[in-house]
Amino acid sequence: NPISLEIAREFHKKFVKEFSSSLCRDIQKKETGRTFDLGNPEELIEFKRLNHETCASLVGKTARYAAEAIFKIPRR
Repeated sequence: NPISLEIAREFHKKFVKEFSSSLCRDIQKKETGRTFDLGNPEELIEFKRLNHETCASLVGKTARYAAEAIFKIPRR
């Protein structure tokens, strides 16, 4: 559906504008100066220690952006 595709592009553009990238590793690097292997329990603990508030904010804003995008999709 061309309308849904355009809405998805808008969502992505807004996300990248806010967070500088749509890739977790890029956002990690920007916020903490390094990347983390989140599958490694020790690195996950360190990531959470350094970055808990940033991730919570990112998830909240992304959920809001997603809701806004969903409400733009025309109903049948």
